[in-house]
Amino acid sequence: MNADAKTQAEADWVTRASAGFTTHLSTNAYTYATGIDVTGVNDDIAALNANLETQVKAEWVRNAQRDFHAWLVTKAYNDDVAAVITSTSQSIAQLNKAVEAKVASAHIGDADGEFQVCISKSPHSAD
Repeated sequence: MNADAKTQAEADWVTRASAGFTTHLSTNAYTYATGIDVTGVNDDIAALNANLETQVKAEWVRNAQRDFHAWLVTKAYNDDVAAVITSTSQSIAQLNKAVEAKVASAHIGDADGEFQVCISKSPHSAD
């Protein structure tokens, strides 16, 4: 009888822990997290946490890249800049330098092209 009671108590605990964990994920906007379930009383909580952390970081990168790309499009830099956010530990200062360099290079190229058109239309051109 004790073995049955223990089995039932463990099953009840797993059911409540799993439901509570699922509710916690949903309530805290971790709805994108998948494959993280409490399946037993001896589950490795550190492994569950590491799995969740990996998924949270991946979601952060996806969202940051989406927002960064939208900003590039808004500023009309998307044709000039191919920089991307790839990790949570990426150097934003380096990313910014890459964007600045590409934008400056494109601006110089555009300005030079416009200058050449202006010169060629000038009555003082070498034609």
